[in-house]
Amino acid sequence: MDADLPDGWETIACPMCQFEEFDGVCSSHDWILSSAARLRVVRCRACGLAYVNPRPTAAQIGKYYPADYAPYRHRDEKSRQRGVRGAMLRWAWGAPAVRPNAMACAAMRLLSLVRRPETFGFGVPYQGQGRLLDFGCGGGEFLRRMQSLGWSVTGVDFSQEAVDRVRSVGIEAHQGSLPNALLAGRRFDVITMRMSLEHVFEPVAVVKAAAELLEVGGKLVIIVPNFAAWDRTHFQEAWFSLDMPRHLLHFDPSSMRKLLELAGLQVQTIQATADDGILRKSLALQVQREGNGAPGRGWGDRLLRIKPIRKCFGSYLTRRGWGNDLLAVGVKTA
Repeated sequence: MDADLPDGWETIACPMCQFEEFDGVCSSHDWILSSAARLRVVRCRACGLAYVNPRPTAAQIGKYYPADYAPYRHRDEKSRQRGVRGAMLRWAWGAPAVRPNAMACAAMRLLSLVRRPETFGFGVPYQGQGRLLDFGCGGGEFLRRMQSLGWSVTGVDFSQEAVDRVRSVGIEAHQGSLPNALLAGRRFDVITMRMSLEHVFEPVAVVKAAAELLEVGGKLVIIVPNFAAWDRTHFQEAWFSLDMPRHLLHFDPSSMRKLLELAGLQVQTIQATADDGILRKSLALQVQREGNGAPGRGWGDRLLRIKPIRKCFGSYLTRRGWGNDLLAVGVKTA
Protein backbone atom coordinates (compact mmCIF):
# COMPACT_ATOMS: atom_id res chain seq x y z
CA MET A 1 0.00 0.00 0.00
CA ASP A 2 1.16 3.55 -0.75
CA ALA A 3 2.94 5.44 2.00
CA ASP A 4 0.14 8.04 2.00
CA LEU A 5 -2.69 6.17 3.70
CA PRO A 6 -6.22 6.53 2.36
CA ASP A 7 -8.86 7.99 4.64
CA GLY A 8 -9.91 5.53 7.31
CA TRP A 9 -6.66 3.54 7.40
CA GLU A 10 -4.15 3.41 10.24
CA THR A 11 -0.67 2.11 10.98
CA ILE A 12 -0.62 0.14 14.23
CA ALA A 13 1.54 -1.61 16.81
CA CYS A 14 1.15 -5.37 17.29
CA PRO A 15 -2.49 -6.12 18.21
CA MET A 16 -1.40 -8.84 20.64
CA CYS A 17 1.59 -7.40 22.54
CA GLN A 18 1.70 -3.73 21.39
CA PHE A 19 5.35 -4.02 20.29
CA GLU A 20 6.01 -1.53 17.50
CA GLU A 21 8.74 -3.27 15.50
CA PHE A 22 7.87 -5.70 12.74
CA ASP A 23 9.11 -7.30 9.53
CA GLY A 24 7.23 -7.51 6.26
CA VAL A 25 6.06 -11.02 5.35
CA CYS A 26 3.88 -10.85 2.26
CA SER A 27 1.46 -8.68 0.33
CA SER A 28 -1.69 -9.16 -1.70
CA HIS A 29 -4.83 -7.26 -2.64
CA ASP A 30 -8.55 -7.50 -2.03
CA TRP A 31 -9.70 -10.28 -4.38
CA ILE A 32 -13.37 -9.97 -3.40
CA LEU A 33 -13.71 -6.26 -4.14
CA SER A 34 -11.15 -6.39 -6.99
CA SER A 35 -9.01 -3.62 -5.56
CA ALA A 36 -5.56 -3.06 -7.04
CA ALA A 37 -4.18 -1.53 -3.82
CA ARG A 38 -1.38 -3.62 -2.30
CA LEU A 39 -2.07 -4.73 1.28
CA ARG A 40 0.74 -5.87 3.55
CA VAL A 41 1.09 -8.54 6.24
CA VAL A 42 3.85 -7.99 8.80
CA ARG A 43 5.17 -10.10 11.68
CA CYS A 44 5.78 -8.75 15.18
CA ARG A 45 9.41 -9.08 16.24
CA ALA A 46 8.38 -9.72 19.86
CA CYS A 47 5.48 -12.20 19.89
CA GLY A 48 5.52 -13.43 16.30
CA LEU A 49 1.92 -12.54 15.44
CA ALA A 50 1.35 -11.73 11.76
CA TYR A 51 -1.17 -8.99 11.03
CA VAL A 52 -2.33 -6.56 8.35
CA ASN A 53 -0.51 -3.23 8.68
CA PRO A 54 -1.67 -0.64 7.80
CA ARG A 55 -5.32 -1.60 8.16
CA PRO A 56 -8.80 -0.03 7.98
CA THR A 57 -10.07 1.50 11.20
CA ALA A 58 -12.98 -0.07 13.05
CA ALA A 59 -15.21 2.67 11.66
CA GLN A 60 -14.27 1.81 8.07
CA ILE A 61 -13.89 -2.00 8.06
CA GLY A 62 -17.58 -2.56 7.27
CA LYS A 63 -17.01 -1.15 3.79
CA TYR A 64 -14.91 -4.20 2.95
CA TYR A 65 -17.65 -6.75 3.68
CA PRO A 66 -19.93 -7.12 0.63
CA ALA A 67 -23.64 -7.70 1.18
CA ASP A 68 -23.32 -11.28 -0.13
CA TYR A 69 -20.28 -12.15 2.03
CA ALA A 70 -20.40 -15.95 2.18
CA PRO A 71 -20.45 -16.49 6.02
CA TYR A 72 -23.57 -14.32 6.34
CA ARG A 73 -25.68 -16.41 3.98
CA HIS A 74 -28.54 -18.47 5.34
CA ARG A 75 -28.25 -22.16 4.52
CA ASP A 76 -30.87 -24.70 5.52
CA GLU A 77 -29.40 -28.08 6.38
CA LYS A 78 -32.48 -29.79 7.84
CA SER A 79 -32.68 -32.20 4.92
CA ARG A 80 -29.09 -33.29 5.59
CA GLN A 81 -29.65 -34.28 9.22
CA ARG A 82 -31.06 -37.69 8.39
CA GLY A 83 -29.63 -41.17 7.87
CA VAL A 84 -25.99 -41.95 8.61
CA ARG A 85 -25.05 -38.27 8.79
CA GLY A 86 -27.72 -37.51 11.37
CA ALA A 87 -26.76 -40.55 13.43
CA MET A 88 -23.09 -39.55 13.37
CA LEU A 89 -23.86 -35.98 14.45
CA ARG A 90 -26.06 -37.16 17.32
CA TRP A 91 -23.44 -39.70 18.42
CA ALA A 92 -20.47 -37.30 18.22
CA TRP A 93 -21.96 -33.97 19.30
CA GLY A 94 -25.43 -34.61 20.66
CA ALA A 95 -26.86 -34.21 24.16
CA PRO A 96 -27.57 -37.46 26.04
CA ALA A 97 -31.29 -37.14 25.23
CA VAL A 98 -30.73 -37.22 21.45
CA ARG A 99 -27.96 -39.81 21.17
CA PRO A 100 -28.82 -42.87 19.04
CA ASN A 101 -29.46 -46.29 20.52
CA ALA A 102 -26.66 -48.62 21.60
CA MET A 103 -26.49 -50.48 18.28
CA ALA A 104 -26.30 -47.27 16.28
CA CYS A 105 -23.65 -45.88 18.66
CA ALA A 106 -21.52 -48.98 18.07
CA ALA A 107 -21.90 -48.57 14.31
CA MET A 108 -20.94 -44.90 14.49
CA ARG A 109 -17.91 -45.71 16.60
CA LEU A 110 -16.71 -48.12 13.90
CA LEU A 111 -17.44 -45.64 11.13
CA SER A 112 -15.47 -42.94 12.94
CA LEU A 113 -12.34 -45.08 12.58
CA VAL A 114 -12.40 -44.53 8.81
CA ARG A 115 -14.13 -41.15 8.59
CA ARG A 116 -13.78 -38.43 11.21
CA PRO A 117 -17.07 -37.14 12.69
CA GLU A 118 -16.27 -33.52 11.80
CA THR A 119 -16.39 -34.39 8.09
CA PHE A 120 -20.15 -34.90 8.56
CA GLY A 121 -20.50 -31.43 10.11
CA PHE A 122 -18.37 -29.52 12.61
CA GLY A 123 -19.35 -29.79 16.25
CA VAL A 124 -18.01 -30.29 19.76
CA PRO A 125 -18.70 -33.08 22.27
CA TYR A 126 -21.55 -32.30 24.65
CA GLN A 127 -20.31 -30.79 27.90
CA GLY A 128 -21.85 -29.61 31.15
CA GLN A 129 -25.32 -28.17 30.66
CA GLY A 130 -24.82 -27.80 26.92
CA ARG A 131 -24.64 -23.99 26.92
CA LEU A 132 -22.88 -22.88 23.74
CA LEU A 133 -21.91 -19.41 22.52
CA ASP A 134 -20.80 -19.04 18.89
CA PHE A 135 -18.72 -15.91 18.30
CA GLY A 136 -19.00 -14.84 14.68
CA CYS A 137 -22.14 -16.90 14.13
CA GLY A 138 -22.80 -15.65 10.59
CA GLY A 139 -26.06 -16.90 9.14
CA GLY A 140 -26.50 -19.37 12.00
CA GLU A 141 -26.10 -22.73 10.24
CA PHE A 142 -23.85 -24.06 13.02
CA LEU A 143 -26.18 -22.76 15.75
CA ARG A 144 -29.18 -24.47 14.16
CA ARG A 145 -27.24 -27.72 13.89
CA MET A 146 -26.16 -27.68 17.52
CA GLN A 147 -29.62 -26.67 18.73
CA SER A 148 -31.07 -29.66 16.88
CA LEU A 149 -28.56 -31.81 18.75
CA GLY A 150 -29.86 -30.70 22.15
CA TRP A 151 -27.63 -27.71 22.93
CA SER A 152 -28.79 -24.36 24.32
CA VAL A 153 -27.25 -21.93 21.81
CA THR A 154 -26.49 -18.21 21.57
CA GLY A 155 -24.78 -16.29 18.79
CA VAL A 156 -22.77 -13.07 18.48
CA ASP A 157 -21.83 -11.42 15.20
CA PHE A 158 -20.51 -8.10 13.93
CA SER A 159 -23.18 -7.99 11.23
CA GLN A 160 -26.67 -6.88 12.23
CA GLU A 161 -28.01 -8.53 9.07
CA ALA A 162 -26.52 -11.88 10.14
CA VAL A 163 -27.92 -11.47 13.66
CA ASP A 164 -31.36 -10.73 12.26
CA ARG A 165 -31.23 -13.92 10.19
CA VAL A 166 -30.35 -15.98 13.25
CA ARG A 167 -33.12 -14.36 15.30
CA SER A 168 -35.62 -15.05 12.50
CA VAL A 169 -35.40 -18.78 13.26
CA GLY A 170 -35.92 -18.27 16.99
CA ILE A 171 -32.29 -18.42 18.15
CA GLU A 172 -30.83 -15.86 20.57
CA ALA A 173 -28.21 -13.66 18.92
CA HIS A 174 -26.55 -10.33 19.69
CA GLN A 175 -24.84 -7.81 17.45
CA GLY A 176 -21.30 -6.73 18.33
CA SER A 177 -18.17 -8.34 19.68
CA LEU A 178 -16.74 -9.47 23.03
CA PRO A 179 -16.88 -8.23 25.70
CA ASN A 180 -20.62 -7.73 25.25
CA ALA A 181 -22.78 -6.07 27.93
CA LEU A 182 -25.77 -8.20 26.95
CA LEU A 183 -23.87 -11.33 28.00
CA ALA A 184 -22.53 -10.01 31.30
CA GLY A 185 -22.93 -12.51 34.11
CA ARG A 186 -23.74 -15.40 31.78
CA ARG A 187 -21.82 -18.70 31.79
CA PHE A 188 -21.21 -21.09 28.91
CA ASP A 189 -19.81 -24.61 28.75
CA VAL A 190 -18.34 -24.13 25.28
CA ILE A 191 -17.53 -21.01 23.27
CA THR A 192 -16.68 -21.44 19.59
CA MET A 193 -14.83 -19.02 17.34
CA ARG A 194 -14.92 -20.59 13.90
CA MET A 195 -13.14 -18.47 11.30
CA SER A 196 -13.97 -15.29 13.20
CA LEU A 197 -11.02 -14.41 15.46
CA GLU A 198 -8.90 -13.40 12.45
CA HIS A 199 -11.40 -10.57 11.85
CA VAL A 200 -11.10 -8.80 15.22
CA PHE A 201 -9.15 -5.66 16.13
CA GLU A 202 -8.27 -6.57 19.73
CA PRO A 203 -7.66 -10.33 19.99
CA VAL A 204 -6.48 -10.34 23.61
CA ALA A 205 -9.55 -8.47 24.84
CA VAL A 206 -11.86 -10.77 22.87
CA VAL A 207 -10.30 -14.01 24.11
CA LYS A 208 -10.08 -12.76 27.71
CA ALA A 209 -13.77 -11.85 27.56
CA ALA A 210 -14.56 -15.32 26.25
CA ALA A 211 -12.57 -16.89 29.08
CA GLU A 212 -14.54 -14.83 31.59
CA LEU A 213 -17.82 -16.19 30.18
CA LEU A 214 -16.71 -19.81 30.43
CA GLU A 215 -17.75 -22.08 33.27
CA VAL A 216 -14.79 -23.61 35.12
CA GLY A 217 -13.81 -26.60 33.00
CA GLY A 218 -15.40 -24.98 29.95
CA LYS A 219 -13.67 -24.88 26.59
CA LEU A 220 -12.87 -22.21 24.06
CA VAL A 221 -12.68 -23.78 20.59
CA ILE A 222 -10.99 -21.66 17.92
CA ILE A 223 -10.57 -22.32 14.22
CA VAL A 224 -8.55 -19.84 12.16
CA PRO A 225 -6.51 -20.01 8.95
CA ASN A 226 -3.04 -21.40 9.59
CA PHE A 227 -0.43 -18.87 8.49
CA ALA A 228 2.19 -21.64 8.67
CA ALA A 229 0.30 -23.67 6.05
CA TRP A 230 1.96 -25.12 2.97
CA ASP A 231 -0.68 -23.37 0.86
CA ARG A 232 0.31 -19.94 2.11
CA THR A 233 3.91 -20.19 0.99
CA HIS A 234 2.98 -21.99 -2.23
CA PHE A 235 0.17 -19.75 -3.49
CA GLN A 236 1.57 -16.56 -1.95
CA GLU A 237 -0.76 -13.65 -2.74
CA ALA A 238 -3.33 -16.05 -4.22
CA TRP A 239 -3.77 -17.96 -0.95
CA PHE A 240 -7.52 -17.76 -0.40
CA SER A 241 -7.26 -17.46 3.39
CA LEU A 242 -5.31 -14.21 3.24
CA ASP A 243 -8.66 -12.53 2.44
CA MET A 244 -7.31 -9.05 3.10
CA PRO A 245 -8.29 -6.70 4.56
CA ARG A 246 -11.12 -8.67 6.24
CA HIS A 247 -8.61 -11.08 7.81
CA LEU A 248 -6.73 -8.65 10.02
CA LEU A 249 -4.81 -11.29 12.00
CA HIS A 250 -2.84 -14.31 10.77
CA PHE A 251 -2.07 -16.95 13.41
CA ASP A 252 0.39 -19.82 13.41
CA PRO A 253 0.61 -22.45 16.21
CA SER A 254 3.09 -20.40 18.22
CA SER A 255 1.15 -17.12 18.22
CA MET A 256 -2.11 -18.96 18.93
CA ARG A 257 -0.58 -20.64 21.97
CA LYS A 258 0.64 -17.29 23.27
CA LEU A 259 -2.81 -15.78 22.86
CA LEU A 260 -4.55 -18.56 24.80
CA GLU A 261 -1.98 -18.32 27.57
CA LEU A 262 -2.38 -14.52 27.76
CA ALA A 263 -6.09 -15.13 28.36
CA GLY A 264 -5.30 -17.46 31.26
CA LEU A 265 -6.49 -20.61 29.47
CA GLN A 266 -4.77 -23.98 29.57
CA VAL A 267 -3.90 -25.12 26.07
CA GLN A 268 -5.49 -28.50 25.41
CA THR A 269 -4.68 -28.86 21.73
CA ILE A 270 -3.37 -26.93 18.74
CA GLN A 271 -3.37 -28.79 15.44
CA ALA A 272 -3.38 -28.03 11.74
CA THR A 273 -5.76 -29.73 9.32
CA ALA A 274 -6.20 -29.34 5.57
CA ASP A 275 -9.45 -27.96 4.16
CA ASP A 276 -9.92 -29.17 0.60
CA GLY A 277 -12.19 -26.22 -0.12
CA ILE A 278 -9.43 -23.72 0.65
CA LEU A 279 -7.02 -25.60 -1.62
CA ARG A 280 -9.59 -25.53 -4.41
CA LYS A 281 -10.33 -21.82 -3.99
CA SER A 282 -6.63 -20.96 -3.85
CA LEU A 283 -6.13 -22.83 -7.11
CA ALA A 284 -8.93 -20.76 -8.65
CA LEU A 285 -7.30 -17.52 -7.48
CA GLN A 286 -4.00 -18.76 -8.85
CA VAL A 287 -5.62 -19.23 -12.27
CA GLN A 288 -7.00 -15.69 -12.01
CA ARG A 289 -3.57 -14.41 -11.03
CA GLU A 290 -1.99 -16.14 -14.03
CA GLY A 291 -4.64 -14.55 -16.23
CA ASN A 292 -3.46 -11.17 -14.95
CA GLY A 293 0.05 -11.87 -16.22
CA ALA A 294 1.66 -13.57 -13.20
CA PRO A 295 3.78 -16.66 -13.99
CA GLY A 296 2.06 -20.05 -13.71
CA ARG A 297 2.96 -22.68 -11.11
CA GLY A 298 3.36 -25.60 -13.49
CA TRP A 299 2.15 -29.17 -13.63
CA GLY A 300 1.88 -29.57 -9.85
CA ASP A 301 -1.03 -27.14 -9.63
CA ARG A 302 -2.70 -28.79 -12.61
CA LEU A 303 -2.59 -32.11 -10.76
CA LEU A 304 -4.11 -30.52 -7.66
CA ARG A 305 -7.15 -29.50 -9.71
CA ILE A 306 -8.06 -33.20 -9.79
CA LYS A 307 -10.21 -33.76 -6.72
CA PRO A 308 -8.95 -37.24 -5.63
CA ILE A 309 -5.34 -36.08 -5.90
CA ARG A 310 -6.16 -32.90 -3.99
CA LYS A 311 -7.89 -34.91 -1.25
CA CYS A 312 -4.90 -37.23 -0.87
CA PHE A 313 -2.51 -34.30 -0.79
CA GLY A 314 -4.67 -32.64 1.87
CA SER A 315 -4.41 -35.75 4.02
CA TYR A 316 -0.63 -35.64 3.64
CA LEU A 317 -0.56 -31.97 4.71
CA THR A 318 -2.65 -32.79 7.78
CA ARG A 319 -0.29 -35.58 8.81
CA ARG A 320 2.68 -33.24 8.47
CA GLY A 321 1.00 -30.41 10.39
CA TRP A 322 0.98 -28.14 7.32
CA GLY A 323 -2.78 -27.88 6.85
CA ASN A 324 -4.48 -24.57 6.08
CA ASP A 325 -6.80 -24.58 9.13
CA LEU A 326 -5.64 -24.25 12.74
CA LEU A 327 -7.78 -25.80 15.49
CA ALA A 328 -7.03 -24.68 19.05
CA VAL A 329 -8.77 -25.59 22.28
CA GLY A 330 -8.22 -23.76 25.56
CA VAL A 331 -9.69 -24.86 28.90
CA LYS A 332 -10.65 -22.63 31.81
CA THR A 333 -9.12 -24.23 34.89
CA ALA A 334 -10.04 -21.68 37.57
